[in-house]
Amino acid sequence: MSKLVEHTQQMLHGEDVRYVFTCQKGINPSWAWMTFGLLRLPLPVANRARIVAITRDAVVVMAAGQLRWNRKTPKRVLYRVPRATLGPLSRKAWTHLDLGQERIWVPRVAYSVIEEANAEIVTSSTAVASGAGSDALTG
Repeated sequence: MSKLVEHTQQMLHGEDVRYVFTCQKGINPSWAWMTFGLLRLPLPVANRARIVAITRDAVVVMAAGQLRWNRKTPKRVLYRVPRATLGPLSRKAWTHLDLGQERIWVPRVAYSVIEEANAEIVTSSTAVASGAGSDALTG
């Protein structure tokens, strides 16, 4: 188990964390050079690190440490939203998702995690729908 998953499960008091990834809130990280170059502000001032955990029933967004070595440590739970598919995902280096109260920027390395989570929810909803249909016919 990775440190990120381990720390996240501790923060969520043993909830079944199915998927977890790191992301950022703020301006598009691809434009970070402009933030530093033009405004002389380092990226951590403009963007805030987030950890998104996907459980069986919810998507939980947590604040994370701002420093590079601290970004995989959740600090506190910010909010929860009911579990649903996330996306659509672009094929760029970063894509934005409007999740709950904020727009988050997800790096390309997390796309596979999100696609797995989306596939799981689509599969489970299809199974429920086909199960409900067969019950109606036999009942």
